[in-house]
Amino acid sequence: MVIIDTPPIIALTDAALIARMADTTIYIARWASTPREVIGEGLKQLAKFNVKVAGLVLTQVDLQNQKRYGYDDYGYYHGRYKNYYAN
Repeated sequence: MVIIDTPPIIALTDAALIARMADTTIYIARWASTPREVIGEGLKQLAKFNVKVAGLVLTQVDLQNQKRYGYDDYGYYHGRYKNYYAN
């Protein structure tokens, strides 16, 4: 497996050109920092170049702020796995 880290898709088209040569792409965005519109535009850019996107990863998630959203069983998972994600 070879992982290629490219510059942000919005900043340069180099990322899309390189992604076209890869088997698949994972889109990575910083949680609560990268605006949804920017993520959407980046995904549109990749689609324009016919890039296969396997998924989206959110980085630097603030677990304390995230648990306020109240998604289903989050409280259960946070209590059980909070030490796993601690720095």
